[in-house]
Amino acid sequence: MSNGNNNENSNGTAEDVVQDIDIAIDYIRNSTKITKINIIGHSWGATVSGPYATLNSEKIDKLVLFAPFIQRSGKTEWNKPKELYEDLTPNERIEQFISKIPKGKDMTLEEDIIEKWGKEWLESDPTSKSRIPPSVRFPSAWQVDLFIVGMGNVYLIRQKLKIQLCLLGENGTLHLVMRMLTICSNN
Repeated sequence: MSNGNNNENSNGTAEDVVQDIDIAIDYIRNSTKITKINIIGHSWGATVSGPYATLNSEKIDKLVLFAPFIQRSGKTEWNKPKELYEDLTPNERIEQFISKIPKGKDMTLEEDIIEKWGKEWLESDPTSKSRIPPSVRFPSAWQVDLFIVGMGNVYLIRQKLKIQLCLLGENGTLHLVMRMLTICSNN
Protein backbone atom coordinates (compact mmCIF):
# COMPACT_ATOMS: atom_id res chain seq x y z
CA MET A 1 0.00 0.00 0.00
CA SER A 2 1.10 3.55 -0.47
CA ASN A 3 0.79 4.23 3.25
CA GLY A 4 4.01 5.81 4.44
CA ASN A 5 5.84 5.36 1.16
CA ASN A 6 4.48 8.05 -1.15
CA ASN A 7 2.32 10.17 1.11
CA GLU A 8 2.72 10.61 4.85
CA ASN A 9 -0.98 11.46 5.17
CA SER A 10 -2.19 8.33 3.38
CA ASN A 11 -4.31 6.02 5.50
CA GLY A 12 -5.18 3.36 2.95
CA THR A 13 -8.72 4.43 2.12
CA ALA A 14 -10.15 3.91 -1.36
CA GLU A 15 -8.98 7.33 -2.51
CA ASP A 16 -5.42 6.55 -1.35
CA VAL A 17 -5.28 3.05 -2.81
CA VAL A 18 -6.11 4.28 -6.32
CA GLN A 19 -2.40 5.13 -6.68
CA ASP A 20 -1.43 1.58 -5.70
CA ILE A 21 -3.82 0.09 -8.23
CA ASP A 22 -2.34 2.31 -10.92
CA ILE A 23 1.18 1.08 -10.13
CA ALA A 24 0.01 -2.56 -10.27
CA ILE A 25 -1.93 -2.08 -13.50
CA ASP A 26 0.97 -0.28 -15.17
CA TYR A 27 3.23 -3.17 -14.17
CA ILE A 28 0.80 -5.71 -15.66
CA ARG A 29 0.35 -3.69 -18.85
CA ASN A 30 4.10 -3.22 -19.32
CA SER A 31 4.94 -6.85 -18.53
CA THR A 32 2.31 -8.33 -20.81
CA LYS A 33 2.19 -5.65 -23.52
CA ILE A 34 -1.60 -5.53 -23.07
CA THR A 35 -2.94 -2.01 -23.49
CA LYS A 36 -6.25 -2.43 -21.63
CA ILE A 37 -7.23 -4.86 -18.90
CA ASN A 38 -10.43 -6.04 -17.24
CA ILE A 39 -10.95 -5.37 -13.54
CA ILE A 40 -13.15 -7.39 -11.21
CA GLY A 41 -13.58 -5.81 -7.78
CA HIS A 42 -15.45 -7.35 -4.85
CA SER A 43 -16.71 -5.56 -1.73
CA TRP A 44 -14.06 -3.02 -0.72
CA GLY A 45 -12.10 -3.96 -3.84
CA ALA A 46 -15.10 -2.85 -5.90
CA THR A 47 -15.26 0.38 -3.93
CA VAL A 48 -11.60 1.01 -4.82
CA SER A 49 -11.84 -0.18 -8.44
CA GLY A 50 -14.67 2.18 -9.36
CA PRO A 51 -12.85 5.45 -8.76
CA TYR A 52 -9.67 4.01 -10.29
CA ALA A 53 -11.52 3.17 -13.50
CA THR A 54 -13.17 6.60 -13.52
CA LEU A 55 -9.77 8.30 -13.42
CA ASN A 56 -7.92 5.85 -15.70
CA SER A 57 -10.44 4.62 -18.26
CA GLU A 58 -7.79 4.59 -20.99
CA LYS A 59 -6.18 1.59 -19.23
CA ILE A 60 -9.39 -0.39 -18.62
CA ASP A 61 -11.44 -2.43 -21.08
CA LYS A 62 -14.23 -3.69 -18.80
CA LEU A 63 -15.11 -3.20 -15.15
CA VAL A 64 -17.07 -5.64 -12.98
CA LEU A 65 -18.07 -4.41 -9.53
CA PHE A 66 -19.40 -7.19 -7.30
CA ALA A 67 -21.12 -6.03 -4.08
CA PRO A 68 -19.44 -2.61 -3.80
CA PHE A 69 -20.07 -0.47 -0.75
CA ILE A 70 -23.23 1.45 -1.55
CA GLN A 71 -25.13 4.28 0.02
CA ARG A 72 -27.63 2.86 2.47
CA SER A 73 -30.57 4.51 4.13
CA GLY A 74 -30.62 4.73 7.90
CA LYS A 75 -27.95 5.33 10.49
CA THR A 76 -24.45 3.92 9.93
CA GLU A 77 -22.87 2.37 13.02
CA TRP A 78 -19.12 2.87 13.00
CA ASN A 79 -16.13 3.05 15.29
CA LYS A 80 -13.06 4.68 13.84
CA PRO A 81 -10.21 2.14 13.57
CA LYS A 82 -7.44 2.77 16.08
CA GLU A 83 -4.71 1.16 13.98
CA LEU A 84 -3.95 1.16 10.25
CA TYR A 85 -3.92 -2.64 10.27
CA GLU A 86 -5.95 -5.28 12.04
CA ASP A 87 -5.04 -8.85 12.94
CA LEU A 88 -8.19 -10.97 12.87
CA THR A 89 -8.89 -14.68 13.11
CA PRO A 90 -11.35 -16.05 10.55
CA ASN A 91 -14.11 -16.14 13.19
CA GLU A 92 -13.42 -12.53 14.20
CA ARG A 93 -13.56 -11.45 10.54
CA ILE A 94 -16.91 -13.18 10.01
CA GLU A 95 -18.28 -11.54 13.16
CA GLN A 96 -16.99 -8.18 11.94
CA PHE A 97 -18.77 -8.68 8.62
CA ILE A 98 -22.02 -9.72 10.31
CA SER A 99 -21.89 -6.69 12.64
CA LYS A 100 -21.95 -4.36 9.60
CA ILE A 101 -25.19 -5.78 8.19
CA PRO A 102 -27.94 -3.16 8.58
CA LYS A 103 -30.73 -4.06 10.99
CA GLY A 104 -33.51 -5.89 9.20
CA LYS A 105 -31.29 -7.08 6.33
CA ASP A 106 -30.29 -10.70 5.70
CA MET A 107 -26.73 -11.97 5.71
CA THR A 108 -25.59 -12.71 2.16
CA LEU A 109 -22.73 -15.09 2.94
CA GLU A 110 -23.54 -18.70 2.20
CA GLU A 111 -22.97 -21.17 5.06
CA ASP A 112 -20.37 -23.20 3.15
CA ILE A 113 -18.28 -20.05 2.68
CA ILE A 114 -18.27 -19.44 6.42
CA GLU A 115 -17.27 -23.06 7.10
CA LYS A 116 -14.54 -23.47 4.42
CA TRP A 117 -13.19 -19.99 3.97
CA GLY A 118 -11.21 -19.54 7.20
CA LYS A 119 -8.36 -21.91 6.38
CA GLU A 120 -7.86 -20.43 2.91
CA TRP A 121 -7.99 -16.91 4.33
CA LEU A 122 -5.23 -17.74 6.84
CA GLU A 123 -3.10 -19.18 4.03
CA SER A 124 -3.43 -15.90 2.09
CA ASP A 125 -1.21 -14.18 4.68
CA PRO A 126 2.28 -15.71 4.88
CA THR A 127 2.70 -14.18 8.35
CA SER A 128 -0.56 -15.57 9.78
CA LYS A 129 1.09 -18.41 11.68
CA SER A 130 3.53 -16.03 13.39
CA ARG A 131 0.69 -14.70 15.57
CA ILE A 132 -1.16 -16.51 18.34
CA PRO A 133 -3.86 -17.32 17.56
CA PRO A 134 -3.14 -17.45 13.82
CA SER A 135 -4.66 -14.38 12.18
CA VAL A 136 -4.62 -12.35 8.99
CA ARG A 137 -3.17 -8.84 8.95
CA PHE A 138 -4.98 -6.42 6.65
CA PRO A 139 -5.66 -2.69 6.35
CA SER A 140 -8.48 -1.34 8.49
CA ALA A 141 -9.19 1.72 6.34
CA TRP A 142 -12.02 -0.09 4.52
CA GLN A 143 -14.11 0.71 7.58
CA VAL A 144 -13.57 4.43 6.94
CA ASP A 145 -14.78 3.93 3.36
CA LEU A 146 -17.84 2.04 4.58
CA PHE A 147 -18.70 4.97 6.84
CA ILE A 148 -18.09 7.57 4.10
CA VAL A 149 -20.34 5.73 1.64
CA GLY A 150 -22.93 4.95 4.31
CA MET A 151 -23.22 8.66 5.06
CA GLY A 152 -24.22 9.39 1.47
CA ASN A 153 -20.92 10.02 -0.29
CA VAL A 154 -20.02 7.97 -3.34
CA TYR A 155 -16.67 7.18 -4.93
CA LEU A 156 -18.03 5.93 -8.24
CA ILE A 157 -19.89 8.37 -10.44
CA ARG A 158 -21.30 6.22 -13.24
CA GLN A 159 -21.77 9.17 -15.58
CA LYS A 160 -18.01 9.83 -15.56
CA LEU A 161 -17.07 6.29 -16.55
CA LYS A 162 -15.96 5.96 -20.16
CA ILE A 163 -15.92 2.16 -20.14
CA GLN A 164 -18.40 -0.69 -19.90
CA LEU A 165 -19.56 -1.46 -16.34
CA CYS A 166 -21.18 -4.61 -14.97
CA LEU A 167 -22.55 -3.99 -11.48
CA LEU A 168 -23.64 -6.89 -9.30
CA GLY A 169 -25.48 -6.52 -5.99
CA GLU A 170 -24.84 -8.15 -2.67
CA ASN A 171 -26.88 -11.23 -3.47
CA GLY A 172 -24.58 -12.24 -6.34
CA THR A 173 -22.31 -15.26 -6.29
CA LEU A 174 -18.95 -15.97 -7.87
CA HIS A 175 -20.78 -18.00 -10.53
CA LEU A 176 -22.85 -14.93 -11.34
CA VAL A 177 -19.72 -12.75 -11.50
CA MET A 178 -18.12 -15.12 -14.01
CA ARG A 179 -21.35 -15.21 -16.04
CA MET A 180 -21.54 -11.42 -16.09
CA LEU A 181 -17.89 -11.17 -17.14
CA THR A 182 -18.68 -13.53 -20.03
CA ILE A 183 -21.70 -11.43 -20.99
CA CYS A 184 -19.63 -8.23 -20.78
CA SER A 185 -16.86 -9.68 -22.91
CA ASN A 186 -19.38 -10.57 -25.63
CA ASN A 187 -20.57 -6.95 -25.85
